[in-house]
Amino acid sequence: MSVHSSATPTPSYERSAVGQPAGLDGVASRGQALEREGRPQDARELYESALHGRQAMSSAEAAQLVRWVARTYIQESALDAARDCAIAALAISEASADEAGLGHAENILAIVEWKLSNLDEADRLYRRAHHSAHVAGEVRLAAMTASNIGVIATVRGDDGAARLYFEAALRDARTGGLADQAVAALVNLGLLHMHQRRYDDADRRFAEARELAEMIGESNVLFGSDYPHPEGLADPASYVDELKGVSDEVVRKIMGGNLARLMNTADTVLA
Repeated sequence: MSVHSSATPTPSYERSAVGQPAGLDGVASRGQALEREGRPQDARELYESALHGRQAMSSAEAAQLVRWVARTYIQESALDAARDCAIAALAISEASADEAGLGHAENILAIVEWKLSNLDEADRLYRRAHHSAHVAGEVRLAAMTASNIGVIATVRGDDGAARLYFEAALRDARTGGLADQAVAALVNLGLLHMHQRRYDDADRRFAEARELAEMIGESNVLFGSDYPHPEGLADPASYVDELKGVSDEVVRKIMGGNLARLMNTADTVLA
């Protein structure tokens, strides 16, 4: 049974990927493959080569390449270098009045500050990125940043603000037909309701998340616990209890099998 009210139209979801300028498609594909293989330095060299080697490049393309370089530094926990790159990307986007680029650069800066446990600065940057995303019509970025603002509110114990931003993330995801972001927002809302002991509401949110996950395909869903952060589960493996009615094969995929396939490592999930 659908959890949507009759007054809310059922959104059309699609498996959309993060957009990039058309000329960077090949670089993005190769670089992201290297990142998935745990080779951020090789990916960075590819991005830097593209940045220095292309003669005709728009400011949006240059800023995106610099942001991708920043991402590889984050993967290596080289946060000072990541911040420097994100600031450079922000400057490029500011000079060209690229609101979408501003939002993406601010989002990376927020990630860096979050990893450094600077929650106030991370929250400020996520809010700026969220605003830029709405101005530029970047619904995926809007949904992602709203979810992260909500998580920070959860860490601070502000359940009311957390709910507002998780619901905002869900609206943005539905507007853009972004099933993956909708699942993330629904799971966040479900966990929040569980924390508040609103178990019926939690069950409804988790049920809709399962419906969307089935549409995405069980091979494209990964479990993430955020452990040991305060917003995570105290006992991450207990999340499997929320997968009631899901086959053992699908549970195995979600709880680790898909990640093992993605990372090309042995599947050690217990049957």
